Amino acid sequence: MLGREDCASVLQQNLDEEKATDEKLNTMALRSVNQKAA
Repeated sequence: MLGREDCASVLQQNLDEEKATDEKLNTMALRSVNQKAA
């Protein structure tokens, strides 16, 4: 919106990294829960 493409790309990269980390943590948590339930 503000015409700061340099900032937008850095923020998008950060968002992508956060999403990937979230997916990994969710997978780890689900595996742990599944093992405890078994």
